[in-house]
Amino acid sequence: MRMKGIRKAEALLQRGCRQFLEAWPVVAFFLVLFYLVIFLFGTKYIMTVSLVTVAFKVNYKKNYAWPELLQIVLMQILLCGIAFVATLHLSLSLILNFAVPFWLIFTKTSQFNQTAYFSTLMTFTFLQLVPFDFRGYLVQAEALCFGLALFLGASRLYSRVHPAKTGYKTEQECLTALAVYMKGRQEGRDDQDTLRRLGRLQEKLYLEASRRPGKNEVADTDGKISYLLALACQRGVSLSSRILPEDIGGRGKELGEKLPDYFYRAGAGCFWEKENREKFLREGESLRREAAELAALLTEAPEDPEQSRRQGEYYAGIQTLLRPFLRALNILEEREQGLCRTVWQTPAYQKPVGKLRSQLRLDLFETRFALRMSAALVLSFAYLRITGADHAYWLPLNAMLLLRPMYEESTYRMKNRFAGTAAGCLILSLVLPQLPGSAGHMVLAGVMAACLYSATPGTWLHALYVTCFGMSMVTLAMGTVTALRLRLLYVGAAVILVLLINRFFFPMSLSHQYKYNFQMLFHLQHVYLRLLRRSAAGQADAGTICEVEIRFHLIHSQAARYLEEREIPDREYCQKLLDISRDMAVCMEQILYFVGMEHRGKNAEQLLGNYVFYADYVMSEVQRMLHLKTDRELRPPEGARFQRSVRGEPELSALLLRYAKKLSGLFAAVSAHNRG
Repeated sequence: MRMKGIRKAEALLQRGCRQFLEAWPVVAFFLVLFYLVIFLFGTKYIMTVSLVTVAFKVNYKKNYAWPELLQIVLMQILLCGIAFVATLHLSLSLILNFAVPFWLIFTKTSQFNQTAYFSTLMTFTFLQLVPFDFRGYLVQAEALCFGLALFLGASRLYSRVHPAKTGYKTEQECLTALAVYMKGRQEGRDDQDTLRRLGRLQEKLYLEASRRPGKNEVADTDGKISYLLALACQRGVSLSSRILPEDIGGRGKELGEKLPDYFYRAGAGCFWEKENREKFLREGESLRREAAELAALLTEAPEDPEQSRRQGEYYAGIQTLLRPFLRALNILEEREQGLCRTVWQTPAYQKPVGKLRSQLRLDLFETRFALRMSAALVLSFAYLRITGADHAYWLPLNAMLLLRPMYEESTYRMKNRFAGTAAGCLILSLVLPQLPGSAGHMVLAGVMAACLYSATPGTWLHALYVTCFGMSMVTLAMGTVTALRLRLLYVGAAVILVLLINRFFFPMSLSHQYKYNFQMLFHLQHVYLRLLRRSAAGQADAGTICEVEIRFHLIHSQAARYLEEREIPDREYCQKLLDISRDMAVCMEQILYFVGMEHRGKNAEQLLGNYVFYADYVMSEVQRMLHLKTDRELRPPEGARFQRSVRGEPELSALLLRYAKKLSGLFAAVSAHNRG
């Protein structure tokens, strides 16, 4: 028993040392800025130290260039000015504490990047906690600018010492995993472990693409590479699961067996480097042309129509599989030459103003969380301004930190915050009387700061360090017992406030988000169909298709992960619906590609319009049977007649047929479940 306790203590010590070594740049930055601000500006302005340190912690590893860093600095300075305006009058405080948090969360946060708001909202909130007159505000602004100047210098210094590593590790892993899966399928193995790994890697690539927006584009160059390689792996899995080279025979079999080796070498090598890039581009184009030549050799009146159809579908599948990877290589070539031929404009509805106009809905994740945060800050600052109670600023401070996007995470933090605060107050009641004056308080604050930036945020240990750090400064100006009682009181009040808001004001939990995601997956099927109608008329753009594709697969991954981690009724049935929905999206993505390659004329446009109308109608019926909110139904075109093929377009016809079968399977599955 004793040895077990010793081993556990050793493990905790090793983990603590490892966390400190990982966090030492942040710790060093904080300590230098902390003591400099106290020496140059005084203890009244140390609030700016935590704000700048959080900005440094969030951004120092991102290897930002000067423009990106200056943008962060300017945003911090702007929020400092707005925070000062909010302290001038109660009405300004209420208005700005509703509007600014809402704007920051709604524009910066998504359900896939839930904490993007934190650094900016923390600056706006914390700089209101202790109001200054105009002269005091100028000193505070000077202290903030001093810290931000140090932030600029330290960030650039870190980038020089630890330059960004060029490479695409996740993309490489995805390509090699695809090669292993394709080879296994060709050898008669259904490697589910590799398939699951591929799914996780694709989700990671889609997430990276969503977090790398370009200037007025849905994704920058690296974001496009992530998206295109996720697309290639998605198409490779789809092709390998349907048709194998041995089903084709002859030259088609030889061609299909070359693909795993090609993708494995591309994944194992540095495909983005010039020499390798040119080699893989030539080899990939050769494979694509060979598939096109074999497709052209197929006769119009074959002896075995079914075999000819499968061959045509297989050759088309190889071409669509290779194109995203080859396109990624061409984009890398464009970047090296300083060209910008591939432009994927950000859809208007994803720009800040467009998002506010088109997506301000009460069921949206961003809207619900933004309203909850605004409500928490309005109520807590109203109490602070109206009562003027001693140290009442601890209420909005803790409310902002405890309120998280999901109910479960908020509850976890509330429990740990209160427990850590109580433990910290108990320790300080014993330690503070033994400290040798203000110097001892300063040393204790520095030690606790080093510990808190090494600890995991949200844990009770982190809350303990935060309490010890904050109270070591506060008790310089007031009695220890009074300060500790007030701290515990306001943390408890913040817990109650956040709990009430989370339960009764636009609640958002993991189960609520799952239901919303389920609804959104069916809504996005309608969006896909409308994109098909626009593509047929030559009106769809790559940026919109990219954004919808990324959003669908990230939402699908969230919903599937929820089913894996939770026991819910009809779990297998829900998983089946998710699988069919994903297969439909994969199929529709390829349909959009084929339709978007060239304008096919009025007849094909009318035929596809009819196809979209009938598919949209069936999808709406599925939503009704599932008791989901239905989308606005399309009006039937004049003389609408359902067809699942386009004359002279065998590859497109095969995809339309496959999508129709998947949609019929979805309808049948829901109907059978309802009857049962």
